[in-house]
Amino acid sequence: MKTIQELAQMYSAMFVRKTRDNGPSFYCASDDTNENLMNIIHAAHNEMLPDDYRFEFTKNALDALSENEDIDDARQSATEPDVYTSDLTKWLNSRNDRVYYLTQALEEFGCKDGFQALSTAQSIEKEEVFGAVVSALESIEIEDEVESE
Repeated sequence: MKTIQELAQMYSAMFVRKTRDNGPSFYCASDDTNENLMNIIHAAHNEMLPDDYRFEFTKNALDALSENEDIDDARQSATEPDVYTSDLTKWLNSRNDRVYYLTQALEEFGCKDGFQALSTAQSIEKEEVFGAVVSALESIEIEDEVESE
């Protein structure tokens, strides 16, 4: 039976970085993607249509989990927000429904300035993705255990 760390390594390697004709690069699943990785990606998207940031956050979560034995250390690494305001506003501008995370940052976390609000909002989404990835990996780990019995 593989550990979450080993599973994360395996699934992280199934991502590829591509570049669009107009310049920006993005992560997507490679051609050798299996059903388990597709389940992880779907869980991370949480009924959201395919989204470049969600793919990137999923890849980052898998990388953090593969590099850290401790899930809390991996969580901290994977949920760290962007440091540049321009990157945070680009993230916010990419989907109208990301304003929900900004509202949550203001209401639940009492953010008092714009940068803090944007950083917290992005961290909330990254935490959501990280939790979904961990749950999906735990499910795969359990399935493997049941199949091996």
